[in-house]
Amino acid sequence: GRFSAPSKAVVSTQSTGFGAIQLAVSVTTEALRIGIIKAEGLIPVDMSGTLEPYCRILVHIGSELVHKKKTCIAEAINRSPVWEEFFTLDLPAKTLLCDVSLTIEIRDHLKNSRSTSYLLMGRVILSNSAPGHGQTHWEHICSQRGKLITEWQPILP
Repeated sequence: GRFSAPSKAVVSTQSTGFGAIQLAVSVTTEALRIGIIKAEGLIPVDMSGTLEPYCRILVHIGSELVHKKKTCIAEAINRSPVWEEFFTLDLPAKTLLCDVSLTIEIRDHLKNSRSTSYLLMGRVILSNSAPGHGQTHWEHICSQRGKLITEWQPILP
């Protein structure tokens, strides 16, 4: 398959009230490969109750933003969008993995007659200093260099 089997410990979408997202991530000293697979249990944040979710990927090394990407807008049937999009992002030479931070923002795309904007639905952070499961997932990714590690992450506010 394109990515490893999901971990057996599925994070409950009820654990934070914001849903959960399945990510597949691998890292080497040269690149970060990120798969935004799908989400479950997303809660609409606008008054219409509709969802047009997409994800924004931010990669920091220390305090410097080195990459910014976004997925396509997905249909959120039953509040469970599927993206299955992969990104390979180069890392600068001599990057220390302990300095890398990966943030996935889950956003709801809004359209109105005057402008296009978004509402932030929540985020996931993977790094050595991330809260909760984000740190454990990052440590697993770093210990299995080059292998895509697929896990569910709770979406945090």
